Parts: sequence; structure tokens; C-alpha cells
Amino acid sequence: MSPYLGGRQDEGLEWIRKAASHAGALPDRDGRLLGVVSACVLSKDPSLVESRARSFRESFPRDPEAALWQAEASSDLSGDHLGAVRVVREILGEEPDNLAALSILSAQLAELGSPGDTVAIPSDYRARHPGDAGAVGRRIAIYRKGAEVPIPPVPGAPAQPAPPGQ
Repeated sequence: MSPYLGGRQDEGLEWIRKAASHAGALPDRDGRLLGVVSACVLSKDPSLVESRARSFRESFPRDPEAALWQAEASSDLSGDHLGAVRVVREILGEEPDNLAALSILSAQLAELGSPGDTVAIPSDYRARHPGDAGAVGRRIAIYRKGAEVPIPPVPGAPAQPAPPGQ
């Protein structure tokens, strides 16, 4: 799931399909998680995703991945970006450096039209965790391309070029 959430959808889909081919051998939690992920990224059936995400979250209420996929399903399939932000906020309250949650939060803010916050969140993470600079940097570049105005880098983070024509 990490490549998929990190902006490398093709690689992520390949890993998800490989995992699905071994679904019967997985422990209950992992099998349920795979069911949610598969429904979300492969089938795109909103009712299937909703039921699997809800069931997974009820079975594992403290599992951050259950909440992540509930947020992903809310936004991608239902268009409920504010609902996704609320779910991700719960995760970040307990795990402020959860990169997957921060990525989803940035994506939701981009959808809601907040380019400054969209770039500031991963830029701040990259400044605090330079070892993850590659994956986070790709996400920042994607968000900067979608921004209509140049966004200054967060202090301490490496500067990124402004989008062309700015």
C-alpha cells in the first residue's frame, strides 16, 4: 500500500494484486485489510468499499490502517473530503508522523482548494524526516504542479522549483 499511497500507483497495484493472490493464507486482520484495499483500488465499488471498511474498522477499532482506508474510501468514492479529513485527524492525534495519514490529508486539502497547506504538510514532514525525502519529495512535486501560485518552502526543507511560468 505504501507505493500506492506514495504516488507510485502502478507499483502499488502490482503489490496489491500479488497479495490478493495469497489472500487465503493471510491472518484475519491482514485478510480483512486486503479486502478493503482491493475493493478500494481495484473494484472501485463504493458500497463494497464502504461495507468492508466499516467491518474492518468495527473489528479493529484502534487500527490506524482501518481508519486510513475509511478516509480513502470516503474521499475517493463518495467525494466526502471533509469526512476524510476528520478521520485522518483522529489518526494524526495519536500518530502525528504517520506518513500515510499525512499524505491523505494533503490530498484532501488539494481537493478542497488549499494549495499552501497541501504542500506545507509534506514539506514539514520532509524537514523532520530527511530519510523519507524521496517519496515525500515526489508528492510535494505533484502538489506544486497543481498549485496556481508559487509556494515558499518550509524553513529547513530543501527548496523546490516553482511551477513553470511562475
